[in-house]
Amino acid sequence: MKAPTTPAVLTLMVLALAGAACAPVDEPMDLAATDAAARCFRADEVDNFRITDERLIYIHTRRSGAFRLDSSVANCADRAATAIEVEPYVGASHRLCPGEQARVRLTTSSNIPRSCIVRIEGPITDSAISGFPG
Repeated sequence: MKAPTTPAVLTLMVLALAGAACAPVDEPMDLAATDAAARCFRADEVDNFRITDERLIYIHTRRSGAFRLDSSVANCADRAATAIEVEPYVGASHRLCPGEQARVRLTTSSNIPRSCIVRIEGPITDSAISGFPG
């Protein structure tokens, strides 16, 4: 069998490069969607919380920073709470995003659970208000 000549090899290389130039390219990422996802957190990422009054709870998450949980109901938050659980109020998604509602379950030292619906605000960066490192 005879080896391909140099012009034939060059022609094959040009055709291969031309084909690669026409190959489909991934769509550019939607930066707005990426930014919105970065502002959300998962319920299992909550690692600390602070209650400032009867309706405001600040939480800190491992990846997304601090968020404010605001309840329009007085006596929702109990400063004697020893544990917190945050979960979606509606839907099966584990992501919680600003503007959405969530259910908060607080446990106090008397082991009497308290549950209320809150609105998620944030992420917040003012460490003086949140009580968490910025």
